[in-house]
Amino acid sequence: MEGVDFLLAVIRPKPFHKPPKNEFQAKYYDILLLDINHDANGRGLKHLPKISVPYQENPLEKAVEFLYIITGADRGGIKG
Repeated sequence: MEGVDFLLAVIRPKPFHKPPKNEFQAKYYDILLLDINHDANGRGLKHLPKISVPYQENPLEKAVEFLYIITGADRGGIKG
């Protein structure tokens, strides 16, 4: 059964910082990265979350469900 792979980029304002209203400055935002792979020295490598969705399923629903789980569903993770 074939499907589609997605890389998800989730950007949010950093807590306790008020981003400027008229221009983007990266230092005021966080991006969700996962720390799964390990390099030769045993350190974790960060990368964007990836999800595979079969063709018969709705990719938007699967992406939202996946983000909810990896951001802490039991603690009120990202819901949408």
